Order: sequence, then C-alpha cells, then structure tokens
Amino acid sequence: MIGLGDNVALALDSIRAHKLRAFLTVLGITMGVATLITVMTIVQGANLYVEQKIANLGTNVFQVGRLPFAVVDFTVLNRAQRNRLFYPADMEAVATNCPHCSYVGGALNASTSIHYLNHQLDDVAVYGHPIRVRKRAIAPDQAHIGTRECALRQARFS
Repeated sequence: MIGLGDNVALALDSIRAHKLRAFLTVLGITMGVATLITVMTIVQGANLYVEQKIANLGTNVFQVGRLPFAVVDFTVLNRAQRNRLFYPADMEAVATNCPHCSYVGGALNASTSIHYLNHQLDDVAVYGHPIRVRKRAIAPDQAHIGTRECALRQARFS
C-alpha cells in the first residue's frame, strides 16, 4: 500500500513536469468558480430588487401604466410603446369612476441628460409628481402614494 506522503510526492512531481497543463487547469477552475459566483450574485441582486419593488407596493395599491412594470420581453415593450399616453383627464376619470379608490395620483418619469456649465451626466432618471387628485378629505400627493422616497435638500455636481 502506498502511503499519503508518496501520493503527495507523485502529485508534486507531475505538477512540476507539466507546468503549463497545471497552470491552465488552475486557471480554468478559478475562472469557473469566479463566473459561478458572479452569476449567482447578479441573479440574487435582481431577485431582491424585484422583491423589494413588489413588496413596497403593498396589498392595497395598484398601478396603471402605459408601459409594463417589469420588462421581460422587448417585443412586449415595443408593442406597449404604441399605447396611448395618460393625461390628467384620465386620472380624473379614474378618481370619479372608482368608488373604492382612496387616492388617485399620477407621476411622470423620463431618462435624460443633465448639463451644468461644462459638465454632463447622461442617462439620468427624472421622476416628477405634479398631479394630485383628491378623493377624500385630505389626499397625499403621488410621492406619498408611490414607493419612491427622495428628500433633496442640497445638490452639488462634481
């Protein structure tokens, strides 16, 4: 029977004799593990993002939008871009015809570039909550109805 020390010595001799093969094997294993960890992290982050977005909506909130809430297939997105735009009159109609709705609010979002002096920031998401429809005694604006919270006290471009 060959001892453990003999097996280790034989393995080290084989590695020394075939350095390129040993290096490529270690490199392949390292890249495979790194790729697996990266993919698992990305999937876990995406699942957490979607879970938080849906959990923040609550059980008593529904949204009506021109585009899908989550894009899975770009052909669906292309078809949805042909849907008509929503206007304040549409929100008024929902508020009038939905007796069970406590609050009805609207929001506008866009992606744009921001310019200041000689600085430029591309692909900035801008969210606006200008429209409020009162259903009951006191209705919050869309910023309080929705899931996004942002308090901007001071801004600096650097």
